[in-house]
Amino acid sequence: QLVSIDLPFSGKSYLDNNSYWFGYVFGAGNYRVTNEYVPSSLKSITIGETISVSYEKLFGDYLKKVECLIINDGPTMIDMDAFRDNVSLQMIEIPSSVRKIGYAAFMGCTNLESVYLPDSIVEIEASIFYGCESLKNVRLPSGITTINYGMFYGCAALNQIDFLENVMEIGEWSFGYCTSLEDLELFEGIQTIYPFAFYGCTSLDHVILPSTLNVIGDIAFSGTSIVSIKNNSDIELRIGGSEGGEIALKALVIENKDGSRQYKEDGSVSIEDSEGFLFRCV
Repeated sequence: QLVSIDLPFSGKSYLDNNSYWFGYVFGAGNYRVTNEYVPSSLKSITIGETISVSYEKLFGDYLKKVECLIINDGPTMIDMDAFRDNVSLQMIEIPSSVRKIGYAAFMGCTNLESVYLPDSIVEIEASIFYGCESLKNVRLPSGITTINYGMFYGCAALNQIDFLENVMEIGEWSFGYCTSLEDLELFEGIQTIYPFAFYGCTSLDHVILPSTLNVIGDIAFSGTSIVSIKNNSDIELRIGGSEGGEIALKALVIENKDGSRQYKEDGSVSIEDSEGFLFRCV
């Protein structure tokens, strides 16, 4: 049984972009019947070179059987929907030649656990990891400035996010229902958090806000369990308040940029100033 295969390129020739499909090398007449021609035992594929990575060109419906895919240097783009709904894919290596990942490229890859995004990537469209419920950690490329709509929505296993200094905006629903995310440190440079960005992150209990942050959208943190906030920004937050996207709705302590602190104790709020004096507001 054929379990793995290394190919110099996908399609009829290296220069071919989307005219031919992965099943072509096994005799398939078009991408829709690729599934009937490619051996069902084939789980691991290495593509030597290709111009772009698209659903039709590489696999068609057969894509949903592949567990491991390695693409060597060559492609500059992974097209929209390229790996969408591949429930078998567990690992993918993206080469450093890739500069753009299209809309929903990995949406619904429910068993995808590991993916490395090289620093060559400068554009990532919306919803690329939407519903990837097994994805545990992600390192964002250094050239990315915006985390677009729904990029990690429903990634229930995601427990670590490495934000880099170039990120300035976190889009709507970008981390919605990431229920394993516990601690969140937003690095300097982030200016805007859009509505619903961290909605439903039920395990999130600690947040550090950068001094560069100017805007937190409506209910951006609704449905979280945040009890501790270090607020380095100029956004005014108060214990139990709905401002700041409801980030402090359940907070027990807020440390402000001037060193003062707010506490919640027995239904009341205590405020400690920068010199250590504690005032209780009942």
